[in-house]
Amino acid sequence: MNAPRRWLGPRRPDALQHREHALLAGIDQRVERFRELSDAELLETSQSVKALVCSEGVDAPRAITEAFALASESLCRTHGIRLYPVQLLAALVLARGGIAEMQTGEGKTYSCFPAALLHALTGRGVHVATTSAYLAERDAQLVAPAYQQLGLSVGVSEEQGSTAAKQSAYAQDVTYATGHEFGFDYLRDQLELRKRRQAPLGEPLIDLLSEPSRGNGQLLQRGLYYAIVDEADSVMLDDALSPLVLSGSVGMDAPDADIHRAARIIVTQLWPEHYETRRSGATQLTPSGIDWIHQPSLMPPTSRLLRTWTEYLDLALRANSLRRDVDYIVDSSDAVQIVDTGTGRIFSDRTWRDGLHQAVEAKEGVRITSERESLAQITRQRFARLYQRLAGMTGTAVGCEREFRQVYGLQVQPIPLRTPSLRELWPMRAFASQRMKWRAIEESVAELHAQQRPVLIGTSSIADSEQLAALFTTHGLPFQLLNGRQDADEAAIVALAGQLGAITIATSLAGRGTDIHLGDGVASRGGLHVVVAECGASQRVDRQLVGRCARQGDPGSSQTFISAEDALITQHGRWLARFITSRSNDRGELQFDLTAQIRKIQRAADRVAAGARATLLRNDRQ
Repeated sequence: MNAPRRWLGPRRPDALQHREHALLAGIDQRVERFRELSDAELLETSQSVKALVCSEGVDAPRAITEAFALASESLCRTHGIRLYPVQLLAALVLARGGIAEMQTGEGKTYSCFPAALLHALTGRGVHVATTSAYLAERDAQLVAPAYQQLGLSVGVSEEQGSTAAKQSAYAQDVTYATGHEFGFDYLRDQLELRKRRQAPLGEPLIDLLSEPSRGNGQLLQRGLYYAIVDEADSVMLDDALSPLVLSGSVGMDAPDADIHRAARIIVTQLWPEHYETRRSGATQLTPSGIDWIHQPSLMPPTSRLLRTWTEYLDLALRANSLRRDVDYIVDSSDAVQIVDTGTGRIFSDRTWRDGLHQAVEAKEGVRITSERESLAQITRQRFARLYQRLAGMTGTAVGCEREFRQVYGLQVQPIPLRTPSLRELWPMRAFASQRMKWRAIEESVAELHAQQRPVLIGTSSIADSEQLAALFTTHGLPFQLLNGRQDADEAAIVALAGQLGAITIATSLAGRGTDIHLGDGVASRGGLHVVVAECGASQRVDRQLVGRCARQGDPGSSQTFISAEDALITQHGRWLARFITSRSNDRGELQFDLTAQIRKIQRAADRVAAGARATLLRNDRQ
């Protein structure tokens, strides 16, 4: 077995640091001056800097220096922290409109504060987009005191918020929300504007005179001036395959629910010659199958069909190929929610289109809801490009530079680590079957647990996490299981994953955005160990998980386990599956490091996904 290797992180962009040396030195000098001011004097200075920003612009070196120094001093007074030079470098990239690649644990939340403050001083409104509603609320509450110290306000646009609450949130200097909620609020405004254009002559004027304080009536946003997107690769790339669709008729019963149920029953009676499965995994009826389902005894009344009978059966077949707790979950309220199989994230705001969601509901025997009527829609790429200036942060932008540049016109700039990384990457282990892989993971975790090292295991699906949890229970290993929903409870559990002897099983991105701090005695034992239980379709997801350990100079290690039955290999690298199974030993393990081969497959999968996103964007322009 090869020895562990030390991972030093991305290249240190010394050129950036050297180029901005004078600006950083000027910021440091102004911080020393601001340190002497009282709180009242600092607030007064903030008003002066606001006038400077408005007169000289956000790109003026003097405006940047003054605003960044204000931000640094305000954070020191309200939070007791000083921004490091690398955090100020990241803020400079954001302020100018770029992607700051900043490794996990380097303080991205505070790094975006100077850039957001600079643009908020224009009075035009700043949007900070996060990956979850919980993170939006958390980050807004975290930095609010620093904004308020300087006379600025913060709001949160909540997903179920009223019109008045959303208008109030957008009236603040800085507004936090999920990336998709900013898009949905934009679409709501477009519907309102469309309604005004269709209103009888004079009606908008009557509304304005009757409620003059409301100004823009039911409009929510003040405009799209400047946005900072956290986890930019996830929001701007991974999520981009799903357009933003504002729907009506949410929650009503489907008028053809009984037809979907009938189709569900009939697909269970099909013979193998009645359907075929293509290489892509899609299943559809054969000509003989189409003839068979059109028997008079199987046909429902045509007057009740919203689509052809064949389409209903094809939908039921497609629903059969979707896996519960992998492609979707059924939550506590019996609602079907889509799961991103690449990341494990659950999307409560999405449904499958063209009757597929209803077919899955029929399969699960839950209430069949009506298909959502599309009131307005826009691709996430086109919405993001509506901002006058756009910026983003992520720890995993390497490999995406071309797409960020071509689609969004944004350059990726790596930010140097504050301290060298002590992360060790242990050799990848490969197995002929998932059963053998799970057993090897359990044995490895048991060995580490005996040393009292904390272990975080990232799985690709909820089903896999529960299967691993059952194995741990059988062998008496204590653990915490996270199901992929990111909320306050989950974040609290993830935050404790670095304590002595802790074992945490989670979907790959569970708790993303929550720091894992090492407990007493953990560093001396080697720090947090991360297990990648299955490689994702994108290497970025794996790197995000690995980045949970060895943060900010702490020790830590990571190891990846794969099997010939993993989805990445069966869907994109069947040749590798054959290689693993033919060369594995009697324990089902291949004594060969397949890292290079896995990366090759992931690059190919990334190209396919990037091509699909490009096609979606081209169609949106037509």
